[in-house]
Amino acid sequence: MALKKFLQELKSKMEERRFPYITSSILSLGAAVAILGRPDGSKDQSIVGYIRRFKKKVYSFAREKDTGIPILPPQEQPKPTIIFDCEDFLVKKKFSFFSFDFLVTKRAFTDLFLFHSAHLYELVHASESPVSFSRHLLHRIDPYGCISYKVYCKDKKMFSSKHLNRPLEKVVVISTREDEYHEDFDDNILKLDKWPGSPERGLLDLLNFLHNLYFTRIEDFRGTLKSYLGKDFYSAYERVQKKIFVQRNLFSWNVEKRYRERINRIDEKRQKDFERAKEIMDRDLQGKDVKEEGSILGYVFGLGIKALI
Repeated sequence: MALKKFLQELKSKMEERRFPYITSSILSLGAAVAILGRPDGSKDQSIVGYIRRFKKKVYSFAREKDTGIPILPPQEQPKPTIIFDCEDFLVKKKFSFFSFDFLVTKRAFTDLFLFHSAHLYELVHASESPVSFSRHLLHRIDPYGCISYKVYCKDKKMFSSKHLNRPLEKVVVISTREDEYHEDFDDNILKLDKWPGSPERGLLDLLNFLHNLYFTRIEDFRGTLKSYLGKDFYSAYERVQKKIFVQRNLFSWNVEKRYRERINRIDEKRQKDFERAKEIMDRDLQGKDVKEEGSILGYVFGLGIKALI
């Protein structure tokens, strides 16, 4: 068999170079490919054929039973809504060949952002990732349960205003990719660049924007959101805020310095408020036996075991 021969040759080469851990990981993945990629009547017994069938079955298992996207229950109290996907926004996922697994980097101030946003907005997470992996990821980035609803679907464009069941006048959809969500939300998009994974303070600036948007008490967010279309959001928002600050402080010295000091004071206060609340929330979480899912590759290997049973 072509696949068996390929794995044997790969094992020999890797052992010659003394990479036992990598060898073990690759062979584990190879075993999963061999199990889930079995021909089952197909004439294509090439390595590519095995990988193609493996990928198809993994996605079939990982998506789990597609029972349709649920319609969210009505809100008990009216509250604006934020829809987002954490990937490339709050986390960066990168494959590591050393550990043969995905390494996930959490964006600076994610906890603070979710905590303060949840006080003003209803947070809805929409994801195309496999359910088990997405749950594991959300448990890591949102241990305090700030996210109200977690929606899983094959394609985020399938999640429409019908499923959201909220007035669109008060909805913000954070997007990091073109054509990411259903056309119902075209006027609600706040387009951001993908977070590259480096330290920065973007979430603090975004939190300031969402805070101001909420307290302006405008009836329809969509006009404000449209004003940022085609622009770098963070730069455009800072220009607007500086302009307002200058107009209110026409006869003051060092306006630029005073503006930055004001922003820093706001950020520091929010950080202190979060730290105080965090102490209480951490105590509540202590002693609770929270079951964590395995890594995404662990999940895939688990599928291979299921197939054997």
